[in-house]
Order: sequence, then structure tokens, then C-alpha cells
Amino acid sequence: MQMQYWVYISEKESNGMTIGFSENIGALLGSLPVQQAYVVYLRPFDVAFDALAHKHLLDSLSKATCRNIIRQNREQTKRYQGLLSARTGG
Repeated sequence: MQMQYWVYISEKESNGMTIGFSENIGALLGSLPVQQAYVVYLRPFDVAFDALAHKHLLDSLSKATCRNIIRQNREQTKRYQGLLSARTGG
């Protein structure tokens, strides 16, 4: 089984936007409700370097541009979340 790397953007009302990288997206998604945060962008990569480069790109963008990327990828993010929920039984 090939390792999957994930870049995500989560939002928390009091803290704003967080851009992150994870090798264990199931654990991350499980911990977000406890933190009162939710994923608004999710993208998988097969190569860790590619995922980290994408995270670095997102980190360098303005919040307005990140919000535009979130809007453009909303349906794809929902699909990934659905696949992950089905895989983990959540």
C-alpha cells in the first residue's frame, strides 16, 4: 500500500485558517471536532515532497487567494472527506 500525504486547510472561528500537512489524515480528521475546527480544503499526494511544496505554496498566498482556492475545490474536498469517512467507518 502506497503512503498518502495530505495537505489541508482547516478553519476555527476564533483562530482563522490553518494550513497543514499530514501523513495520518484519519487521526487529524478525528481530532478536529475536539478542537472545534473543520476541514475546508483537502488534497492528497503520493509524494511527500510534492505535498510539502503545495503546503509551502498555500502558506505564501494571501487569505483571499486561499479562500478562492477553497471555493474552487469545495466539491473535490467533499469527495475526499466522503471517501475517508467510508474507509474509516466514520
